[in-house]
Amino acid sequence: MTGGRVTILVGLPVVLGWALLGLPGATLDGVGTLSGDGLPARLLRLVGAGLLASVAFWAARVGRDALLRLAISLAYWLASAGALFVLLPTSATPGFGAFVAVFALAWAGGLLSRVPASLGVFEALLLLLLPGTPGVASVLAAILTFRICYQFIPLLVAVGTVAVSELGARREGAGRALSVVGSGVSSAVPLVLAGAVFLAGTVLLLTGALPVGPVAGRLPLPLVELSHFLGSVAGTLLLILAWGLARRLDAAFTATLVLLGLGALLAGLRGGGLAPATVLLLVLILLLPARKEFFRPATLTGEPLSPDWFLGVGVVLTATLWLGFFAYRDVALTGELWWEFALRGDASRFLRGSVGAAAVLLVYAGVRLLRTPEPDDPDPEGLPEEEVAAVVASSSRASANLVWLQDKRVLFSKGRGAFVMYGIEGRSWVSMGDPVGDPDDFDDLVWMFRSRTYRHGGWPVFYQATPACLPLYVDAGLNLLKLGEEAVVDVQSFGLEGGARSGMRKAVRKAEKDGVSFRVLARDEVATALPRLRAISDAWLTAKRAREKAFSLGAFSEAYLARFPMVVAEHEGAVVAFANLWLGREGTEFSLDLMRYDPTTSPQGVMQYLFARTLLWGKEKGYQRFSLGMAPLSGLEAGPLAPLSARLGAALYRHGEHFYNFQGLRAYKEKFDPVWEPRYLASPGGLALPRIVANIAALVSGGVRGVLGR
Repeated sequence: MTGGRVTILVGLPVVLGWALLGLPGATLDGVGTLSGDGLPARLLRLVGAGLLASVAFWAARVGRDALLRLAISLAYWLASAGALFVLLPTSATPGFGAFVAVFALAWAGGLLSRVPASLGVFEALLLLLLPGTPGVASVLAAILTFRICYQFIPLLVAVGTVAVSELGARREGAGRALSVVGSGVSSAVPLVLAGAVFLAGTVLLLTGALPVGPVAGRLPLPLVELSHFLGSVAGTLLLILAWGLARRLDAAFTATLVLLGLGALLAGLRGGGLAPATVLLLVLILLLPARKEFFRPATLTGEPLSPDWFLGVGVVLTATLWLGFFAYRDVALTGELWWEFALRGDASRFLRGSVGAAAVLLVYAGVRLLRTPEPDDPDPEGLPEEEVAAVVASSSRASANLVWLQDKRVLFSKGRGAFVMYGIEGRSWVSMGDPVGDPDDFDDLVWMFRSRTYRHGGWPVFYQATPACLPLYVDAGLNLLKLGEEAVVDVQSFGLEGGARSGMRKAVRKAEKDGVSFRVLARDEVATALPRLRAISDAWLTAKRAREKAFSLGAFSEAYLARFPMVVAEHEGAVVAFANLWLGREGTEFSLDLMRYDPTTSPQGVMQYLFARTLLWGKEKGYQRFSLGMAPLSGLEAGPLAPLSARLGAALYRHGEHFYNFQGLRAYKEKFDPVWEPRYLASPGGLALPRIVANIAALVSGGVRGVLGR
């Protein structure tokens, strides 16, 4: 069954149930009430009759199962409208038939607005359509209670139910599953809990903008005043702490637990009813088992709020102010209100609470501004060579040797056991591949890199990321884009025997018959060979009309090449082709980097010969993997359900040979029977993506001139 048919099968009864409940209700009951504010009764009757006819036509053409779904949908809408109907004050409600029409219209308007959860739109339309609404504050309180009890609390219960269901479905790994729940292994847990805490803070702020309930009248006035003010402060702090939870900060976790418990107490004391306190306690209960998920020791003031989070906090505070001013629009907001303390001084408490919320944000901003900034990154030419060399030697990735190009900066983990090597172009801070070194340090290192880029107004980017580290980048809020696939040869199974290798075997034998030989130059032999290698490189660049690349590929630099052993092909005693060897940790991965041959003196097929002999050399030395590098845009899905970026990339791969030898490069690497492993770009998405891609192209090509030329 296609996605479209599933959507129609499930969604159409819901919409028709709304139609059957909504405007036809206005047609049959209370049209005069609704049209009293200027809505044309004839139009309402006409639209309602049309919707009823549509439902009748659909019901006549479908089977019994579809009618059952329609009945369930109608029951859902009746229950939803009924829940709000019983919460509203009697003075604000028309007949039930007219009310469900108002409810349906408000729901439809919120849906069309595309605002998440129709927040604000649904409420505004209800206030507009309900006749009179003399007790606006009471109506708003009822709507807020409806959202909490009918939407938010069931959502939390559903999340818990699904978690328990998943545990029950995996009895075989019950112990491990319990461990997973307790430690919050799922990458979605911090973000979900951060969202729940943000909503809890929003609930505290919004309820603080409304008049207090009857409980406050039985409490001492100082306690009511203090609970109201501190409730607004706690709500604002929860909005900020939610960002810390999304960043997995241990300090944010501890502070959030305290504030949720305190907020629940304050919500009860200030007379907001049981619903807000219940929400905060439920969030607290959900947060408790996930303690181990929040392990980062960074300080709260050391983690800058992102622009999106600032915008979210601003929207909540603006909505709180609007709600308060709307609820007390009949109260003259004079200077005396600031100093008025009374059990029924709701407007005064709202004003003081708003000032408290604003003060929290100002203090936080002030601490951020006065905080001593971290020193800038070390200069690219000043790498701590001994520490870098120790980490590179411990890495299983041969490409870790790209750090020696000296065109990258290095950010070490706190324990100095891993680093990110990156370049800066425009606003893009581009890490070349995954972090290098101890995998236990990678998680914290990714967050350190992300924080540093935001402090400097940049974008964190991981270029040619591997599948193993994708969860880390998703946790850090980055989007993923497949770039292509890397060809990796299983060295221990490689050989020249068999029918599948006949072509390569013949090429190797022909080269050797023509007098070509293979040799590995040790590091101390490379220096004396560099003049000849320079001549070969210059001849190759001239023949190819190419420029030196950078960042993700080696360039001819004597200081760089002198760090590595070299494989060479010699003909009649002279070197005609060469490549420097990247070696990972012993027995893991090796690769070739800068590969050049003399176009005038090299026998045909010399590079294939060099590759084959290098693979056999690595097999003899006990290495397991040989990387042939990436084939850009290969392996991208082109089906109708694939993302647009993947379909565009697949089209360029098929038809873009004029610009780049996409298919030819993959075909050449296929000769070695590699395993194709996907490689990704992890970065911010949206409108930033085209600029990020352009920045990466400039880094790899050695500047804008390299992008425009070859």
